Amino acid sequence: MKPGIILVRTQLTADPSEFSQAQFNAWYDTQHIPDLLATSGIRAAARYYYSPPAPAGLTTEKAAASADGDSTTMKKSTMPYLAVYWLPDVRWLHEEGCGFWSVPLTVQVTASPNDAAKAAAGQGERDDERQEKSIFELAQVEMEVWEEVKSAKSGEREGAGAEQWAGYQGQLSGLVWPSFWFELGEGTLFVHASVSFGGYSISC
Repeated sequence: MKPGIILVRTQLTADPSEFSQAQFNAWYDTQHIPDLLATSGIRAAARYYYSPPAPAGLTTEKAAASADGDSTTMKKSTMPYLAVYWLPDVRWLHEEGCGFWSVPLTVQVTASPNDAAKAAAGQGERDDERQEKSIFELAQVEMEVWEEVKSAKSGEREGAGAEQWAGYQGQLSGLVWPSFWFELGEGTLFVHASVSFGGYSISC
């Protein structure tokens, strides 16, 4: 068994009139997460929204805005949604017929004014001003798979402290961290992959 997690960062790119933040959250919470938990390989899931610590006198919104100028926090603030999925065994993702890759990723959206005009002019289909689209047409999505190195709970071992982790620091440089991100262009879905190991990185 090789336990691990999947991290999925998301940024909405759709026009709010077509697919709003509330619609996105409703789809994620009531459809997508239940679909994932119904598979055999995901033990638990959680969603988060980026919330940088705000110094005294500075609102959370202003703190997030100021973080945009910091390259170390740019990715977090521009991809504000984070989903975490816990896997008992990350090797499940490579098994034939793995349910993770067949989970539906389509949502119902409101037809854009341009599409509605085309339908009215007889140049397109009209379906009560509702359309089905891939989530990749509505949001930028990045996915990373992380294999667990070591886990511990507070109070699990007395006196462990830093010594408990010292033996694992040297292992980190040899681990392989794959990441994926998706881009839709001219009707084609592009999947980009990046693998980092031993201080080196390969992207394609």
